[in-house]
Amino acid sequence: MGDGINDASAIHAADVGISVESAVDVAKEAADIVLLEKDLNVLVQGVREGQDDFCQHVEVCVHGIERQFRNMFSMAGASLFLSFLPLLPKQILLTNC
Repeated sequence: MGDGINDASAIHAADVGISVESAVDVAKEAADIVLLEKDLNVLVQGVREGQDDFCQHVEVCVHGIERQFRNMFSMAGASLFLSFLPLLPKQILLTNC
């Protein structure tokens, strides 16, 4: 984190360089994140929102996998008792959407 010319090389070498809006142009261009406010709570809020988004994506993936397994087991069970397929593969894919 830095805002001066002497900080530009360290910001560039860092994994994630942070600078503020009032910094010199060299430091802002070397930074990965430019804060519009002089407050680090913005970063905390961004991390929390990122965690929430990640959790929602995981839930969507888990529910999709559960749907696939339910369809697979119901089709396998139905094929034991029926002499025909209850749903075509295209129909199964359409019900998963």
